[in-house]
Formats: sequence, structure tokens, C-alpha cells
Amino acid sequence: MELDKALDNWLANIIQAQHFTNAEKAHITGAGAKVLSKHLEDMTKQKHYRVHIKGKTDTHLSDAVTYRKTDIDGARTGVSTVGFTPEKAYIARFLNDGTKYIAADHFVDNAREEAKSEVIAAETEVYQQTLHKKWGDN
Repeated sequence: MELDKALDNWLANIIQAQHFTNAEKAHITGAGAKVLSKHLEDMTKQKHYRVHIKGKTDTHLSDAVTYRKTDIDGARTGVSTVGFTPEKAYIARFLNDGTKYIAADHFVDNAREEAKSEVIAAETEVYQQTLHKKWGDN
């Protein structure tokens, strides 16, 4: 009977590991979003840094990188969003995708690709912590 209880406990843990609340999902994806936003901020400074113009209060594009633990519409579905503030997003799009007069350098796309392994590692760590909280220290 011990094996039956152990297998039932194992199956219950597996089922529980598949069902996260939206807050738990947001906590996991938020860890990855934080890493990606830092990487995007660094890439933006590296590729498109301009010295502050005297007399202007405008912020730098890298200061406009933001992340939040909601979807793009602000709904708490468990996903996290990384991007630029609405005031600067169009500038980032022009620089990333290019225009008729500006050559595209795809710095946002490259930042996403380069940060992929770090994002997955951060999300995995928080996922494991969340599982340990759910299961206890067994």
C-alpha cells in the first residue's frame, strides 16, 4: 500500500505543478521580463545613446524601457510585457525596423535573441521556487 500512496502523492504533485494561478504565472514570467528589460536597456544604450541636450528635459530611449506583469492591455493573465513607454515606442520602432531614411539595425530583435537563455534561466529558477512553495520542502 505504500507504493500506492507514493504514486498518488506523486501524481497529485504533477497535477498541481501544471495548474498555476495567474499571480503565480505572472511572478514566473515577471522574472524573465525583468532580465529582458535590463538586457534591452543595455543594448539600447550601446546602440543608440545620445548625450543629453542642454535645456531639454527629454529622457533617453534606454530610460524608457519598461516591463510589467500584465499583458499589453493591462489584464492580469499571467503573462508579462517588456517594451518602451508609449512616448518613446515609436522611436524604438523606427530605429529597430528602419524607415525610408533610417537603416534598420534590429537592436530590439537582437536583444530578445541574446537574452533568451538568461530569461529562461530566470524563469526556471522562479518556477522551481514556486513549486517548492506548493509542494513544501519534500
